[in-house]
Amino acid sequence: DDATAFNGLKKGTIAGKGVVNNRMTNYMFRLLEKAGVPTHYVEELNDRETVVKKVSIVPLEVIVRNTAAGSFSKRMGVEEGTALKCPILEFSYKNDD
Repeated sequence: DDATAFNGLKKGTIAGKGVVNNRMTNYMFRLLEKAGVPTHYVEELNDRETVVKKVSIVPLEVIVRNTAAGSFSKRMGVEEGTALKCPILEFSYKNDD
C-alpha cells in the first residue's frame, strides 16, 4: 500500500493500493499471455501475492496521465491539477537511484 512520488522523495500509504495493483497487473499479464506475448507471470496466490519467473528486466516506466502533475507539469508548464483533454502516455527508463 506504499505510494511514492518524485523518485521516492515523497512517500505515503494508500489503503488497498497493493491489492488493486496486484489485480490489475495480473489481469494485464493474462491478457498478454492470451495474445501470445510471453511474460514472467506464473500465478496469483492471493490478493497481495503473485508467483513470477526470475528474469532480467528492462527498467521501463509507463505513466498514464489524466491530470497534470509532477514532472509533467514542470516540463510542459501546465498547472498541477489541470485536467488533460485526453490521456497522455509517457515511457521512460526507470531509475530511482
